Amino acid sequence: MNKNEAIHTINTNVFNKIRRKLTKFELLTVTNQLQNANMQKFTSDTINSISNMICEDIVRKAQSEQNFDMKEYLNYTLNDDKTTGRIGNCNREDKDRSIVNSINTNTNKIFGTNDPKQMLRIFNPSALTKKAYFILDRKYQSGIIDNKDFSWNLSYHNGTQNSIVTRAKLQNISAMRMYPFRLPDIPNALTFAKRLSIGIKEIQNQGFLVHNNNQFQFIFEIFQGLDGIINLKNISESITEHIFYENIQYFESLTINFSNPIVQLQLLPDRLPGVISANGVQTLITFNEVHLLNINDIISIENFKTTNQNDYIETTLMNNPNGWSISATTAFTITIDVDLSNLLGNIINPNHIYFESRRFLIPIELYYVNL
Repeated sequence: MNKNEAIHTINTNVFNKIRRKLTKFELLTVTNQLQNANMQKFTSDTINSISNMICEDIVRKAQSEQNFDMKEYLNYTLNDDKTTGRIGNCNREDKDRSIVNSINTNTNKIFGTNDPKQMLRIFNPSALTKKAYFILDRKYQSGIIDNKDFSWNLSYHNGTQNSIVTRAKLQNISAMRMYPFRLPDIPNALTFAKRLSIGIKEIQNQGFLVHNNNQFQFIFEIFQGLDGIINLKNISESITEHIFYENIQYFESLTINFSNPIVQLQLLPDRLPGVISANGVQTLITFNEVHLLNINDIISIENFKTTNQNDYIETTLMNNPNGWSISATTAFTITIDVDLSNLLGNIINPNHIYFESRRFLIPIELYYVNL
């Protein structure tokens, strides 16, 4: 039964019982109260009970000649509001305690509960929904690095650097939203469609399905800037919010992939092992494969060490969390402007070299029901 059918049935029932239709104000009040109600919960018994309560109140109003506030009463009836101290112009505790008892009895009969939280689940479930926020950082993914699938563990207590840690009680997850972000250049991403889709493996049975069985939950418009960076833009709010047709109890991990949107894409690697050596007043880093980096791209080194503890200044410089800009490149080498000529010890190689210019940060919002 939809809202219009419910209103029509209530109005008809009232007329059949007291030979008068609801006034425009009363109809408007009923309409507003049913606006956020879950109509799937309504049955003919529910509508009849609501009609009877409205009839009783109209008759009581006529008999007592009081200025009964129908809007306030319906708000109390449909939302089980136990905070108000009055119904219309009557004092609830002193004069109309019997009405309240009748309301509670009828509410329990119709919906099987008088509990305010359970009533919220029926009439206004969005009031129980909370949000949790995350950032998916490519640099700290926890899955196997194949540059196709990117995975992060979800920890509900304490986690490692490669985990998403939350204190929220993420149960009964009902929806997910992804906000626009920036991506490094991706081979084959820019097609005529100019769309980039993102799939979540943990919910691959819920989402868009294209002809080659590629499935995704989010899709963005993309355009490439002069710096080669791919920028994402919302097509519409509904596309960047994915509502699950069945709540998910919890997530142990989040794994995403990118498509164009027909073909799944493989991103360029964002890290390689490199051999670091002094090169005059600069530092040379040599890789065993083509790196495809450009001058002015940013790289970072996290665990640079030497065999001598007195090389503290150079070690601190090399491990700068902001990284270093590339000043020169060849197919297998890059050069950065750090002077290692005064090292006392030998460099411990190879080193983990991260390409900051290929990093992405994805803002995620999860909706969950707080039961």
